[in-house]
Amino acid sequence: MSTTFRQRFSKAERFGQGLGRVWRWLVRADGKMTAWLMRQGFPQSAAIAILWLARLAALGVLMYAALWLALLVVFALAAAWAGGHKPVAQDDDTGEWRDGMQGYGRYQNGVRVDSTMVFEDHD
Repeated sequence: MSTTFRQRFSKAERFGQGLGRVWRWLVRADGKMTAWLMRQGFPQSAAIAILWLARLAALGVLMYAALWLALLVVFALAAAWAGGHKPVAQDDDTGEWRDGMQGYGRYQNGVRVDSTMVFEDHD
């Protein structure tokens, strides 16, 4: 009789393991860069300072990109909000253009509401 043991990891555990592998790779790469800088003649403290400056520069670039992305999202949301609202002038626009008792014009509930009588002849 053989027993097989299969361990199943959840997606969250696999994601965490992947993050752990990436972190270990970054730590090893940091050590290699420090060693390379020291082989080039930099003192250890200068090599560490240079790597920290590189990290800060990379963080600054990422934050700059995130700022522009956030502004793009804000403007897109503002445009979507503004596009979804009707202008105030159209809210009370319930009349219709027709030929009525007082001539051709805009009528609301049987009463002509346009103030200018541009289509009527004045003799």
